[in-house]
Amino acid sequence: MVLSNSAVAIDASVKTDQDQEKIRGTVLLDFEANEHQLKLYNDLVHGLKRSELTMDDIMKTVFPEEYNKLPIATKENIKHLYYDLIVSENLSDGDTRGMYFSSNLSQRGSSLNFTTTTTLGGPQPEIWTVSHLVDDNGPAGEYIAMRVTVTTNSNYGHASGYHQPPAGTYRTFGTHWIYVNLGGGLYEWRFYTSNSFPLNFPN
Repeated sequence: MVLSNSAVAIDASVKTDQDQEKIRGTVLLDFEANEHQLKLYNDLVHGLKRSELTMDDIMKTVFPEEYNKLPIATKENIKHLYYDLIVSENLSDGDTRGMYFSSNLSQRGSSLNFTTTTTLGGPQPEIWTVSHLVDDNGPAGEYIAMRVTVTTNSNYGHASGYHQPPAGTYRTFGTHWIYVNLGGGLYEWRFYTSNSFPLNFPN
């Protein structure tokens, strides 16, 4: 049996994710967080100092092995990438025209498949696509599974994982951080989010 709930943010005047040509570039990272890493991550992003967190802090504290795999230029870039970066509202300006973001949650047998996808109108220097499986059964909105994909010189990022939670209500929360080339040697981080609809998982 397959059950699926998904939600997307899309500029209707442009091609959809399915129509857009994918420029995959180079995959720098593609990993799923383990139980210990998830505890550290939840403590950080739900903590009192969340507004001060950078991706550099998160990678060094929670994912040190993966951090060490990053090139020096990326390590410098993420020092300026704040976790609570204000969500960009304009979905069709400049070099990021034609952006498409989606998060999906579906049941695959006794597991949940959580998926988040980023598609842009043209390649950008870096795309961080993070897919979180959210436990909506408690008050904290705890992340119980997480997949991270980092691509460079690409217009496409896709993060997907599987998890077997107990019966309850769950959803996928996606974060999309894009390091945008503004031209003239100028760059900036832009941040977007996506959510699936809640899924009642009977298991």
